[in-house]
Amino acid sequence: MTNSKKRRRLTDVSVLLLWVAALFQCASAATPPATTKDATAKKKPLAKVKKAKPVAIRRKAKPAPVPTKPSADIPMVTEAASVWQGCLESPGLSGLASKLGMDESRLGGMLSEEGLLAGDGGKCVPYVAGTGGEGGVASAMFQRTEGDNGGSAIVAVRKTADGVTVTPGACDCPEPIRRVLVVPSGDLTDASNEVLALLPKNVRWQLDILVPHMISKLANAPADASDFASAIQPASDPYKVRIVLEHPSTADSEELKSIEIMESATGKRVDGAWWLDRPNAPGVLIGMDGMSYERLIWQSPVKYSRETRGVGLDTTTVRQKITAPKGSGKPNLFRYVTLRVYHIGVDLVAAKGVEVHAVGNATVAFAGRMGGYGNLIILSHGLGYQTYYAHLSQIGRGVKIGATVSRGDVIGLVGSTGHSTAPHLHFETRRDGKYIDPFDETRQLGFWLLTADDQERLAIELLASESAPARTELGLAEGDSVTHP
Repeated sequence: MTNSKKRRRLTDVSVLLLWVAALFQCASAATPPATTKDATAKKKPLAKVKKAKPVAIRRKAKPAPVPTKPSADIPMVTEAASVWQGCLESPGLSGLASKLGMDESRLGGMLSEEGLLAGDGGKCVPYVAGTGGEGGVASAMFQRTEGDNGGSAIVAVRKTADGVTVTPGACDCPEPIRRVLVVPSGDLTDASNEVLALLPKNVRWQLDILVPHMISKLANAPADASDFASAIQPASDPYKVRIVLEHPSTADSEELKSIEIMESATGKRVDGAWWLDRPNAPGVLIGMDGMSYERLIWQSPVKYSRETRGVGLDTTTVRQKITAPKGSGKPNLFRYVTLRVYHIGVDLVAAKGVEVHAVGNATVAFAGRMGGYGNLIILSHGLGYQTYYAHLSQIGRGVKIGATVSRGDVIGLVGSTGHSTAPHLHFETRRDGKYIDPFDETRQLGFWLLTADDQERLAIELLASESAPARTELGLAEGDSVTHP
């Protein structure tokens, strides 16, 4: 083979090899091995992927803070106000001075100068005394007979932080229309008693609360009115109850002025409670043993069987409604949820329809529906004091905002409206919007303390009532007549 042919063949083989190499390179670029990454290769578009929702991180829930309510700054009971009547003779000077916290010799000297200490054969001097006033105020009002015509004057002996003074007593007291009832204590439970049947309903309510407790202290009898009748039998009743009623010009009916417990045999006064009406502050019922009877009234807005909850931390069960979807045909569901709360009232269990009474003279501040309270009445008693009556089944006729109610008036009926699971009365006492526990025996409401003027006014009224004419009705045993002197 010639050299030219050899060179031509080598050239053809080289071209063939180059062509094969080129084909191999193109194939490699089109289908790269799975294990080889080519930066210049065209990437296939990725399918759209839904964005994943962020996963909520569950943290341990902090316990909800227990709600608290500010309480009113109510003073501690150090010395409760008391009032009593008597007739002073020389042997009784020591006891009177001790009760008033005065020096006996100084008090005796002052009374002698005023001619108030009875000498030999002289008559005793009527007086009314009071203690437990603001700042330790104590006082005694004596009724002195003057002249031959039977006139009288009142002399006031007062003890204040500045010392003891003796001054003439004066009172701008309107002349009331008074009526006096004397009833054997056992007759107070007799619904058929003609005399008691004529009493205003609010007065009868107060008597039903107070008299059993007054008699129970003396006769060692049960304080519960249901057992009271069996403990005190009219045939052998050692006590009579003297009830004084007044018809103020500002009231539509008679109001209770005083209750006195007298020994049937001797007529001696052994216990009593007297009403002090104040024009610019709530009135108060003052007893010989302080404010225990006034406190009892404020604890008795309804005749209840028991107290289930008082003021303080507690749990409550709320009934919640779960509404079914519209058109589902399914009924609504209900569930009960237990909540941790601060209970600022007392729950007094009573049957539905039992009458609810106002615990004091007041103006109606609210009457209607209010959230979890259901049917609610709020009464304003003056000086920022209010009482709440909640879950009522019915609000009394005429009980509306601005109306006035008297102590003991029926203002509504027990129910279970609002956030309530059974009939009861939710009762609150507040001062300036802050709660008060009416069952806390260590505290007393501010207006239960008496100023010097309060003591003087009450004492003069009581002394004047002893001599003022009044129509007296005696509720006697069966067969006796009722007299009207």
